[in-house]
Amino acid sequence: MIGIVTPYKVNNYGTKLQAYAMQKLFDQYGGAEIVNFLTKSDTRTSALFGKMFSLDIWSHKIQSRIKNEKLKKNQELYSNLKIRECAINSFDNFLVKSDYVVGNKALNQLIKKYDYIVCGSDQLWAPRNVIADYFTLTWVPDNIGKISYAASFGLSKIPNSLKRKYINYLSTFDDIAVRENTGKEIVESLIKKEATVTLDPTLMLDADTWMNVVQKSKMKIGEKYIFCYLLGTNPKHRSWAKQLAKETGCKIVILPHFIDYCKEDSEIADVELYDVTPCDFLKLILEADYIVTDSFHATVFSTIFNRKVAVFERFKEDNMGSTNSRIYSLIHNLNIEAELIDENSSVNDFINLHVDYEIVGQRLESIRKDSFEYIETALKSNKCGRIR
Repeated sequence: MIGIVTPYKVNNYGTKLQAYAMQKLFDQYGGAEIVNFLTKSDTRTSALFGKMFSLDIWSHKIQSRIKNEKLKKNQELYSNLKIRECAINSFDNFLVKSDYVVGNKALNQLIKKYDYIVCGSDQLWAPRNVIADYFTLTWVPDNIGKISYAASFGLSKIPNSLKRKYINYLSTFDDIAVRENTGKEIVESLIKKEATVTLDPTLMLDADTWMNVVQKSKMKIGEKYIFCYLLGTNPKHRSWAKQLAKETGCKIVILPHFIDYCKEDSEIADVELYDVTPCDFLKLILEADYIVTDSFHATVFSTIFNRKVAVFERFKEDNMGSTNSRIYSLIHNLNIEAELIDENSSVNDFINLHVDYEIVGQRLESIRKDSFEYIETALKSNKCGRIR
């Protein structure tokens, strides 16, 4: 049995869908389930001190609280965002999870059932998570195989103040696979151990498998539309989408104010949606005539479903918190650089852009084989030494 450690409780479509993909992917190797642990109940000294004294964690908490208080002043928006949160969390019924455990004693008892603990994917090795010391797997005993799959650091450079902590936990892994090329460079520079770049787990499941999820959706737009899913707040990206709508005659369907309030979302929208489950999210991509996004996972599913997607960079180059690297890796590895655009890109050039998805599919299948090879080699070669 394999225990999956993944940040599945985040209210985000990509996070929920990658958790589902992780569990489905590793279930092929003797059964897998997500470790359902209340991380707030982690009483290890490293976890407590990390949460207590980390400026990054406290800053994140304070910003979230301030944002929440501001939203409450706009009661209609606040209510709509709560509807969205419930819709996203409804997908937890699709996840195969362990018994719910609280406290380290219960966690230590639970993990005795596992031959391996696999952590991945998403940005679980971002500094804030590493400081909290759960996704580092430092709590896993030596007699259990410990590997990562498509883990992401969420940045291209580790802060000097955290390098020693990163070195300590990375050194305990039997095998390490990361999602981005920059992640591979980070691992190899820190611990001089080879890391493998593997596909995000959402890309390891084929379109037919994802169609089984789509079929659970009752979402129906009923006319030609552009699905606009922008996490950043750049107004120029919205203006570009509006121009695309003008040139194509398509309506704009948008999931507004997803990370932060953006007044331009409502200004360009023909249809604003909040009550959208992850199943609905996939169907909105599948049936769209065009997708405009700065989201990694929206780009992933646009590729899986062979949809025409315009991909913006969410962060500026000098932004230390940038997560652009994961999009760069995706489009480079699949050779779809032409879909990465900016606000100065020609709308008509994009409309006339042809992507040969047969070739993209062949490239994806080749990379999938490499990722499956990593999984099988890691499970066979670690100290447990078997795939049941």
